[in-house]
Amino acid sequence: MASFKVKVSLLNVRTGPVEDFTDKKNVIGKLKTEAPFESIDEKTNKLGTWYKDANQHWVWGEGLIIKENKADFVRPEKVETQPTFTKVIIDAQEYLNKRFDGEKLTAQIDYNFLLNIESTFKNNMGSGIKVAILDTAISKHISFRNKVERPFASGAASDHGTFISGIIAGADKISGIAPNVTLIELPLYNSYGFIQDDDTIKKYFDFINKSNELIILNISQADVLKQFEAELSNLKKCIIVASAGINNDLQNQDLFFPAKLQNAISVGSVTKNFASLALNTSFNRQLNFILPSFNYVSYTNAGQIEFEIDTSSFSTAVITSIVALIAAEDNTFDLNLIRSKITTLAQPYSDKNKIISLNPLIPSK
Repeated sequence: MASFKVKVSLLNVRTGPVEDFTDKKNVIGKLKTEAPFESIDEKTNKLGTWYKDANQHWVWGEGLIIKENKADFVRPEKVETQPTFTKVIIDAQEYLNKRFDGEKLTAQIDYNFLLNIESTFKNNMGSGIKVAILDTAISKHISFRNKVERPFASGAASDHGTFISGIIAGADKISGIAPNVTLIELPLYNSYGFIQDDDTIKKYFDFINKSNELIILNISQADVLKQFEAELSNLKKCIIVASAGINNDLQNQDLFFPAKLQNAISVGSVTKNFASLALNTSFNRQLNFILPSFNYVSYTNAGQIEFEIDTSSFSTAVITSIVALIAAEDNTFDLNLIRSKITTLAQPYSDKNKIISLNPLIPSK
């Protein structure tokens, strides 16, 4: 590992080396003069040496200078230094728009890469973790890395559950944040498109409680499960991640159900326009995390790719994925501990510069 700092006024941050500087397709951000850069790998081509950091960011070596390390002058004893990680703010919408124009995908979309957190949290990519999608059925046309578990009869064909699944566990053209998780399909709607009867939904909760494995339950459908408050509140070995709504929804006296439950991680989203106008926003105190609203890209039920406007469903999928990464890395399902760990990865909502990034925001700061 080598420690550098940026010596030029602005240095492009890329997803990989290029052989022509005019090729800007893989530029995802910029570093300013004096910004630190910790290299873990390097590659040389006709333009010179390129350096990569722990977050898979590449920069051109001629824009860097070796950073003085005072420890180099301390010889009597070995000094262990902890690596620092360069935080590059990636414009998520620009990243998505460059790769998909609404009709054609020009490059792979990698949500795992787009989530700019320390690589140690990404090592296992959700391996060994199960994520239940309580939503519309998941398409059988998508090749996820692990086979989707379908313990119940499949429900109505619709894009919503499949779109969410792509953000979490997609592979190939759409790479999810936690592609190594195993998805469990819990269709909230039957084959006719109507919400499942109460007995069927209760069987879903019985299934979770009887499971020998810990399960993350992703719920995006607000308020349609109110009659199951007791069952949801008493789920064992399960972390609920639930959608809390968008913009003004997050200021209401009550959050959407089941995001309002004490044993749920509540997730909302805000548009850039709302964030710029609502300067002194006061959010519901039960709200845990916010993500900026984007036009996400993922799979349809027919296996095609499309844009969808976020209504906090897809922000919920992002937090579900982060929970899976943490659980896989730390082997923990302690709700308070996981909330705390996500908070350490988040940025304060008050910093409006972060509204362009996929990373979670903390509403209370």
